[in-house]
Amino acid sequence: MTDPYVEKVQAFHCKHIRPVSNVPVVPDDREIDKQIRYMHTAMAELCFAMKEDKMLNVARGLAHLLYTVFGTAIIYGIPMHSTFSEWHIGEMGEGPPQIKELLKRHGWKGRN
Repeated sequence: MTDPYVEKVQAFHCKHIRPVSNVPVVPDDREIDKQIRYMHTAMAELCFAMKEDKMLNVARGLAHLLYTVFGTAIIYGIPMHSTFSEWHIGEMGEGPPQIKELLKRHGWKGRN
């Protein structure tokens, strides 16, 4: 199952020639550094907005952070809908999330 948010961000990646992976992979260091900068910027904007207590900027910051999170998942080829569902199982106390097994089912060959 796909997520409508992920589909929108994937469309952005395709339009702007950003990486898209259909299987779990670790991108090159340049791409990792770029995503870290994006995540840091988005998180800093959100935190600043929260401290200023400005609802509009908090909403924008949350959207920016989610866009960046979904973009990172797309670059890494992580199926976010399934991964989030597994994480939710753990958060609800229904057992540990089986994320390693999930990634392997989607083609991941890594060890960690």
